This record gives sequence, C-alpha cells and structure tokens, in this order.
Amino acid sequence: MGEFVHHEQRDSVHIIRFPPHAERESGFEQAVRSYFATDFLAEARGKLQVVVNLAHVHNMDSSGLGPLVQCLRDIQDQGGDLVLCGLHAPSLKEIFALTRFDRIFTIVEDEDAAIAHLHQRSDS
Repeated sequence: MGEFVHHEQRDSVHIIRFPPHAERESGFEQAVRSYFATDFLAEARGKLQVVVNLAHVHNMDSSGLGPLVQCLRDIQDQGGDLVLCGLHAPSLKEIFALTRFDRIFTIVEDEDAAIAHLHQRSDS
C-alpha cells in the first residue's frame, strides 16, 4: 500500500495524498478503498489538522466515505479540523453532491488552500 499513499507533515498539518503515478497502476482504485477501510482512521488518529488530497482519486464508495466522516467527527471532537482538496473528478464531485458530503466537509482547490484554511481557523 505504501506506493499508493503518501503522508507529509507541513506547518503542523498532516497531509495524506495519493500520488499521480499511482492512479495509473493496476489496482489503484481497490488500493484506495482498502486504505480508507483499514488504515486511514488509525493513521489520522491523534492529529488535529488533516488534509486529504483526492486529486488523483476518481471514485469513492461507502468504504471510503464512512471513514472520512468518522475521522472528521473524531478530529472535530478534539477541536481540530479535516479539509479535503483536489476533488476534480466529475464522478467524485457527483458522489459528494449526492450524499451532501459537500456540505459537511470543507472542500478547497489544493493543498496550499487547505493549509491556509486550517491556519486561518486555528488563528481565530
């Protein structure tokens, strides 16, 4: 799974992203589903500012959406925030609109905007 997901710490923000080369690899969509279903919550636990970059993810089902919502709740319960960025794929945008998750999550264009949003929130 390591080649399908990257973690980075930048300005006290934990960033989770799926690199561009990975989307071309066989089994990428299944690897993304598996990551959210098994590893995501554990890896985000204890972090107060998290960005999930979905720029190279084209589809998501309940195995990914459920853990995202749970993580958002866990982080907010601790006074933190989770921001999504890179929702460029039309099918992914549609899923978030149909489930109304686009009203639950803060969604911004890219990682820089997500970090700026988190810093602005923490400064208030």
